[in-house]
Amino acid sequence: EGSVTSVSAIGAANDPDTVCEDGRFGDGIASSADAVYNFHSENDDIVATAYKLLEMTEGVGAVGAECDDGWFDDGSTPDTYTDVDVSDTVVNHCDYFRPDRGCVPAIVDRFDGDVAETESDEDDEDDGWW
Repeated sequence: EGSVTSVSAIGAANDPDTVCEDGRFGDGIASSADAVYNFHSENDDIVATAYKLLEMTEGVGAVGAECDDGWFDDGSTPDTYTDVDVSDTVVNHCDYFRPDRGCVPAIVDRFDGDVAETESDEDDEDDGWW
């Protein structure tokens, strides 16, 4: 069996407990990658609002992992999992990859294991379609 160096979930639309050790993707996160990063933003209009309408919970791409807040305690996240809150630079779902703001620098920083903080752009105007 092989393992990749890193995986980056960006604005992921799945339930917040699926990334927990006992969650749907817990075993895969623990065994398939040396590092799994979940880039999430509380401002992600799609994953926070539209996903919640369908699934009755915000997605992990809006709130990060939630391993002990539900009906069943899913424990904690695997050791290889890290939530990365990019709410300061991502003001809607379409911003993750925007060059003038977004989180591409934070993603690239993790390619080599370097976890430098990225600065937020002063332009907070939401020009997304939502």
